[in-house]
Formats: sequence, C-alpha cells, structure tokens
Amino acid sequence: MKFIERDYQFEPADVSGIDKQYHDVAYMAGSRHTLDIYYPNVPRETYPVIIDIYGGGLYFGEKSSHKLQNSLALTEAGYVVVSPNYSLIWQAPFPTQIYEMKAVIRWVRAQAKQYQFDPERIVLSGESSGAHLAVLTAATASVNKMWSDFGDYLTVDDTVAAVIASYGPYEFDTFAAQFAVLGIDNKYAETGTAGSFEGQMFNQRAPKDVPELIREYNPATYFTPAMPPLMLLAGTADKVVPVLQSQNLAVQALNSMDAKKVTWRWINDANHGPKDFATPAIYEYKRNWLANWLA
Repeated sequence: MKFIERDYQFEPADVSGIDKQYHDVAYMAGSRHTLDIYYPNVPRETYPVIIDIYGGGLYFGEKSSHKLQNSLALTEAGYVVVSPNYSLIWQAPFPTQIYEMKAVIRWVRAQAKQYQFDPERIVLSGESSGAHLAVLTAATASVNKMWSDFGDYLTVDDTVAAVIASYGPYEFDTFAAQFAVLGIDNKYAETGTAGSFEGQMFNQRAPKDVPELIREYNPATYFTPAMPPLMLLAGTADKVVPVLQSQNLAVQALNSMDAKKVTWRWINDANHGPKDFATPAIYEYKRNWLANWLA
C-alpha cells in the first residue's frame, strides 16, 4: 500500500492534565487556519512559545493529535505549546504551508500581550514532514526568502529563536540511494516516484525530475550564520525517512551556520514517529538546550 493510500485515523493528544487551553483560534482567514494553545499549570507573567508542526507527509494530519505529546511535555518546563493546522498538499500546493507557518509566527508575536507570549522566545518544533516545514520556515525567514502576504500582520517579524527538527526529510531526491547505503528496506516501495509522498509535494512529479525545486525546498539552501539554533533528532532504524537526511543536513549546517548553534542526536534503533523519541533523556536534552539558547 502506498503512503498516500493509508487509512488515516485521528488520535487526539492527551491534554486532560492541562488547566488552561484555547481551541480553534483563527490565525488568518480559512478553515485550515486555526490553532490550539496549551499553557503550563504554573502561572507566570509571560511564557516562551513552542509552535509544534505535525507531520504526515503533508498529506495527513490535524492539530492537537497524539503527535503533539512530546512538545506538550515541555509545558512542565514553562513553555506554552501552540498547535496550528495548515493546508494539506491536496488542498493547496507547496510552499503554501511555509507561508501559513510564517503567518502563525507573525500572529503569535502580534498577539503576545493578549496571550502572555514572550515574543523574543518563539521556537519551531516539527516531526517528519513537520520538521521540514519547521527548518525551511526558519531558514527562509532568516534570509528574507519565501515571504508572502498571508495573514493580517505583514509588518511583524517572522523569525524564530530556535528550531527542533525530528526525523525530517530535507533532500527529497536522495531517499532511495540513502536507504541503499544504509542497507535498509524502505517501508514504501514507491519512494522516489511521482506517486510517493515526496512526489505529491512536487505536483505528482518524481523528485529526480525537478532538480530546481529540490534545491529550492531544501533548507540547507538558505543556511547562513543568521540561521537560529538548530537541534536535529533522528533514528537509525527509520524506514520512512533515512537517518542520512538529518545527518547530511547537520553537516551542511555546520559548514554554513554558526557551528555552535548546531546540535544533534541519532537514536540507535529508533523508528519513524514520536514513540521512540518520548524518553526522559530526550526530554532533558531538549529542555536543557532550549534553556541555554533562550536564556
């Protein structure tokens, strides 16, 4: 079965222990342009913000799903977590989703006083395709690329203070070759074809046939010392997105960014998805890293 033929079932995040929540807040006009907000149970005057971008190959997904759980854990460290929806690839072509994420950032910064957000401490965190959105959004914002007129706060800054990217795809024409190097049988046989989840991003075209878009949609194209601090996480047993996607991006980041801003963890035997990354060690790693860069 192809990735895009899977039966998607929404599984909600467990937010029963969070006292203060907002749901379906509009960040711009449109049915897919709402977000949910979750606060720490310990009140403060202002809160640093984690904008969590869910994955699903840009083909499936919904805000406040179970994939939000790893970010929600950071409410215990004092972070507000914002979970936005965005247009899926069959609803709007790429890079619409980048424009939407920048509209979310501008909305968060513009609404800082009303919602007690700290506008200087906004973090993007994404998993799988959401990781790609997070890194590409931050990278292009840092060099004033991929700007759009989405949303109501067009003069507001759309840069962020840090990025956490978990098992994301970044160089879309190299999946098959990387799986071969790793000796891993990829989960989806259509990988690299027009019918793959990568192919949907390129308007049902095989990644190898659109080299100019491969470069345009690769976050590394926009890496400079202006890029905010970047944490990369990936699992060595991933059969959906090869770990080499993250490892190669780390090398490119070290070469093009301020090297001290780049950190990574490759989790032995971890598979694709949030389950193998929901550990106390990874939570502490994120918390300490964020505390250092957002101090």
